[in-house]
Amino acid sequence: MPNQIDNQIASEAAPELAGDALHPRGALVQAQLIEIFKEKYRIPLITSSILSIIVAIFLRETVAWNLLLAWLVIINLSNIARLVYFMRLAGHPSNHRNLLRFANHYTVAVAFNGLLWGLAAIIFFPPDQPEYQVFLAFVIGGLAAGAAANYAAWLPAFYAHTALSTLPLAIRYMAEGREVSIIMGVILLLFVASVYATARNSHNSLRRMAEMQVDRSLLIKRLEQANQAKTEFLSSMSHELRTPLNSILGFGQLLSDGTVEVPPEKQASFAGQIVKSGQHLLDLIERVLELSKAETGKLQLDLEPVSIKEIIGDCVDMMSAEAKERKVELFNEIGATELPMAFADPARTRQVLLNLISNGIKYNRDGGIVTLSAEAGEDKAIRIVVRDTGSGIPAAKWDQLFEPFNRLGRESGPIKGTGIGLTISKQIVEQMHGRIGFESSEGQGSEFWIELPCAADTD
Repeated sequence: MPNQIDNQIASEAAPELAGDALHPRGALVQAQLIEIFKEKYRIPLITSSILSIIVAIFLRETVAWNLLLAWLVIINLSNIARLVYFMRLAGHPSNHRNLLRFANHYTVAVAFNGLLWGLAAIIFFPPDQPEYQVFLAFVIGGLAAGAAANYAAWLPAFYAHTALSTLPLAIRYMAEGREVSIIMGVILLLFVASVYATARNSHNSLRRMAEMQVDRSLLIKRLEQANQAKTEFLSSMSHELRTPLNSILGFGQLLSDGTVEVPPEKQASFAGQIVKSGQHLLDLIERVLELSKAETGKLQLDLEPVSIKEIIGDCVDMMSAEAKERKVELFNEIGATELPMAFADPARTRQVLLNLISNGIKYNRDGGIVTLSAEAGEDKAIRIVVRDTGSGIPAAKWDQLFEPFNRLGRESGPIKGTGIGLTISKQIVEQMHGRIGFESSEGQGSEFWIELPCAADTD
């Protein structure tokens, strides 16, 4: 059962690990502990009912029978009701929300049971009959010890039951005023303290065990995701490589087949297609190699103070011809804006911006606009923004945008691309201690931004 919970919550969790109880890892650990706690919920109910009957039989000659019977009926009816209710609750799906609901409801029920035993300690306490007093102390102390064993995984239940059942008896002992009674009350409190220490130690051991189990489950989940990502990567890679290779082989076979006469103009066209496909294949291989270096942290970066204004100007000049060919207007909105120096690799920063501008042009509409702007943010970083008026990105595909070889369904369209430019850009920006992100409205366009640290803040 714990493994099922691990898989269910781990599949919904983010991959990061953290100790916060609100974080998926904290929720997993808590779920593991509640599951251990839930497995023992019947034992305290049965024990409470059996001991209540023994207490009623033992005290039948010292306590008014109607009072004793009323207490016995209430505590056993509540135990039966608890058993039925929690049997139904335990049958619910074992997700974190249901488990937490079970634990909280059970804690309230345990507190009520502890209160009934605390009332018994006060009402049934025989002032001048020490043997009955010791018997009550033995029963209630035994319940506290049992609570330490059964509720160690969920300490709120232990606190609720033990405090409400033992403290009234200790107070009742001390209220007697006699030296022996006071000593008995102190001994009971010391016993409760030792039981508390035992419960805490057991809880810590169970928690460490749960954390190890959770970390193991999350690690397995990560490995499964990594294996799936590797399979998808190889599949996409195979497809991307096969396309230009098939083109090269097809046109090469036509040229080399002596049985088919190919006109000279067709030969030139076929040769051009072979060269074009070869260039695409070479570009693809180079990008894959670059992606491999980026993902393994082996990308060589020369970080230094750079002028973002100058780099943006260069990029706009370099892409103006492509924008004109695509009938897209390219604007540099920085103008006379003064910007601080960024601490980055100038060549890699230019590479990232060129990729963002190229995407803004390629996926734009005829007569569309691509604008570049930049500003110094309050968080000591420079933000560069590339806006376009293209078709935008559907919200359902946002989480796929930076995946390698994923062109969001445009693989078979007329616009050429490898689908790894944004993946590489993200790796480059993050290795320059920056951030990259986007906003997009379907049918209206997209806005991609990168943030790079200011040079003055990296000394």
